[in-house]
Amino acid sequence: MKWYRTVAAVLAVVLIVMMVGCGGGGGGDPLAPPDGSIDPQAKPPPAPTLKVGPKGGIVTAPDGMVWLWFILNAVSKTIFVTIDPAAAPPPHPYMMPGSAYDIGPTSVDIGDVYLHIAYDPADLPPGVPEQTLQIAQLVNGAWQKVEPHWHPDDGTYAKAKIPSLGTFAIIGEGGFQDLTGAISWGGPGTGEGQFNNASGIALDASASCCYVADRFNNRVQKFTRDGSFLGMWGSTGTEPGQFRTPHDVAVDPTDQFVYVTDWDNSRVQKFTSDGAYVAQWGSYGTADGQFDAPAGICTDAAGNVYVAEYRNHRVQKFSADGQWLMTIGSLGSAPGQLSSPTDVAVDPAGVIYVVDAGNCRVQLFSSGGTCIGQLGSAGREDGQFMLPRGIALDADGSIYVTDSGLERVQKLGAGGNFLAKWCFTSPRSCAVDGSGCIFVADNLTNLVWRVPQS
Repeated sequence: MKWYRTVAAVLAVVLIVMMVGCGGGGGGDPLAPPDGSIDPQAKPPPAPTLKVGPKGGIVTAPDGMVWLWFILNAVSKTIFVTIDPAAAPPPHPYMMPGSAYDIGPTSVDIGDVYLHIAYDPADLPPGVPEQTLQIAQLVNGAWQKVEPHWHPDDGTYAKAKIPSLGTFAIIGEGGFQDLTGAISWGGPGTGEGQFNNASGIALDASASCCYVADRFNNRVQKFTRDGSFLGMWGSTGTEPGQFRTPHDVAVDPTDQFVYVTDWDNSRVQKFTSDGAYVAQWGSYGTADGQFDAPAGICTDAAGNVYVAEYRNHRVQKFSADGQWLMTIGSLGSAPGQLSSPTDVAVDPAGVIYVVDAGNCRVQLFSSGGTCIGQLGSAGREDGQFMLPRGIALDADGSIYVTDSGLERVQKLGAGGNFLAKWCFTSPRSCAVDGSGCIFVADNLTNLVWRVPQS
């Protein structure tokens, strides 16, 4: 039997005994802590409000899932404590379902107060080890872990000494790596601002607008950098302006045009920044200018367009109007060969970075298409990959790679040295703005994240 069920059962027995022994009134407050610090003559507040005084005590939520232990002098006077399921907790890929609670009053200064929140191990989110679960508090709109914390060997609850009352939840440790101050938007659905497999993501030059390929909704959505919905275009079909599983988006250097890889239609479509159809090129096949599963897409400083082809195991370069210019790669694992490439990026010097997903690496090519190096290898260590998906470059020359297999985004130096990582549920693609904020499309949770770097 889990501890919280035991606590709930004991409290129920104590309640019955005290009500019988005291006639259900007078000095028999069934919610009083053992030391009797609560005034027994006070009018009991309506449930689920509980009372605790300077001498300390234990209060438990009516559902038995939350337990607060107030140590001696934790509060200076008797207070009414409310414990309610959180009204609108921000989403987080590593949050335990049903573990978010609003606990008040938040205006009260507290001393030594310990919070326990129970959970069912069967509800663990994908990729979250049970031993990493801990209490998190909502601070300025972002989840922050509470230190110190404890997690018992037998699971079923997490515990922490909390600095104040507020909104709390149980979140896996991996979700706290530099996510302080992060925001997210989206969620599953077909409405404005919702996604069905958030896939590709791109920013305009000023990073004031964010474009997202909404893959199974067959559309592209446009947002401000803060997640406010601006517009969308596309529908299911094969006609100009329609899509069959759009995979990725790219913005040209002038911010006038948006390019979309239309995976099942084996083509690239070009639109204005407001979604008006301009042109398209490509058809199914293996010849120059044809595609089989066009995936990642990017532009260079001159406005040329690069497309990573997942099934043709190559990258093709085009002019801004779709004229074929160059092909890089062929199937294999040798330097310069590719296996199921998923994304591509070009730095200001013209160096081409290709996410070589099947070979668990990133390969570097000169502007002429010659292989000049690689980053990473197969593995789970920092700097290694299991299923790399997307890539982005910042102004300092750092490289950001999404790895769906290891549920993280890694930041590497120009030489491939590991610098940092951020954990998500299923990161598909990413973008970076001039201030270092990372934008991540997390396709299984259908969320877009904006994460600042300290």
